[in-house]
Amino acid sequence: MNDPAGGLSCDKIIARLADYVKMEVRIDDLDADKIESLGEELFYSWYSHHEYVIGSNELGSLILGVTVPASLSKFVREAKDCYAFQQYNAAYGLCRIIIEASVRDICFKKLLLPEGADNAIYTNKYWWRELSGKVSSGVLKDRLDGLYDELCTLIHGRKTVTREEARHAFGETLKLIQDLYTQHGL
Repeated sequence: MNDPAGGLSCDKIIARLADYVKMEVRIDDLDADKIESLGEELFYSWYSHHEYVIGSNELGSLILGVTVPASLSKFVREAKDCYAFQQYNAAYGLCRIIIEASVRDICFKKLLLPEGADNAIYTNKYWWRELSGKVSSGVLKDRLDGLYDELCTLIHGRKTVTREEARHAFGETLKLIQDLYTQHGL
C-alpha cells in the first residue's frame, strides 16, 4: 500500500490511484526504450543540437589576463549554457551573480576591504552600493549600478526576459567585467 501522506500533491494522487487499482505504480521506473521515446516526444519536439550550437555562438566570451575564481568561470559557462538551452531568465539572473562575483574578486585582489575581509561572509556585510563604489567611479560606476539594478528586476520577480534581453544583458555584463578588471590593472 502506498503512503499518500508524504511527498508532493501529485505524488499523493498517484499513490491513491495505485491503492484504488490495487497495484504498485512507479512513475520513475523507465526503461531505455521509454526514455528514448519520451526524449524524442518531450525534448526533441522543441529543441535539438542545432539550437544549442546557434545559442552558444550568439554569446561572446570573457577573456581576461588574470586568474579568476573557478566559481566565476563556472557562472559564465552556466549562463552561456542556460542561454543556449533557451532558459533566458536563468541566463539573465546569472549575469547578476557574475557581476557580484567579479566585484568581490576585485575587492579581494586589490585589498579594497579592511584587513581580514578575505571571505564572502565579510563581504555580505556590505551593501551593493558600497562594494560597487570600492571598484568603480564615475561613468563606470553608473554603468555597473545601472546594469545591476536592471538585473535585479528579474531576481526580485518583477519581470521575465526575452532572448534578446538575455543576450544584451550577457554582452553588457562581459563588457563591464572586462572594464572593471582592466581599470584595476588586473
